[in-house]
Amino acid sequence: MLGSRTPRRITIESTDILLPMDLQATLRVIVARSLDALGANESYEGDWVDISTKSGLVYLVNTDADGTLKIQHSIDGSIVDYEDTISITGGTPASDVVVARGLYAKVVYENGATAQTTFRLLVTATP
Repeated sequence: MLGSRTPRRITIESTDILLPMDLQATLRVIVARSLDALGANESYEGDWVDISTKSGLVYLVNTDADGTLKIQHSIDGSIVDYEDTISITGGTPASDVVVARGLYAKVVYENGATAQTTFRLLVTATP
């Protein structure tokens, strides 16, 4: 009788089974990067970047002059639907994570009234 068998424990010692994975979703995407110092009241503006497979954005800013970092979020990559605004103090490196709030992101950095001699900006999107 088929139903009267006692179940037996089976152990798998090794396997070559590969699970499908969206490799692109596991990689960081560079949203913005600049090493070019800005003059007084100048700004940097990146392009819209597809972050649809990402959940957060990590920024790193190191500059010797005060300024404002803006991380813009969009559903369609053309209209700003939400904006994170971060005040940056010259001489104090800043780094943090913001939540991805759209399918696209763009970075704008507005320098203050003092010209920079050092400007290091990196924003990446992470899984």
